Amino acid sequence: MRQPINPPSQVPRGTPNDNAMGVPTIATASAGIVACIHRAVAAGKLPATVIPETLAAAFDSFLLGLSTLARDGVPYATLDAAVTQMMGLWDSLRSVADDQ
Repeated sequence: MRQPINPPSQVPRGTPNDNAMGVPTIATASAGIVACIHRAVAAGKLPATVIPETLAAAFDSFLLGLSTLARDGVPYATLDAAVTQMMGLWDSLRSVADDQ
């Protein structure tokens, strides 16, 4: 695994760039995931028991972790397999909706 350019302890935080770009981007992405899940529940593609904000938090946290792994040089095949596993959660919820 390659070493990151800056070890995490040396990466500056709270810079104007972080505040200008990071926060709105994260909030927008999270809102988009929540909206997608709401649409899926409304369309009957996910069960009504799904709490969109909670499921969105699971996917959002996975994506944040995935980007860290990619940055740190984890092989593409490993990341792709991880995405497949995570999407299994969505698929299992879809099968519950299909059974209802």
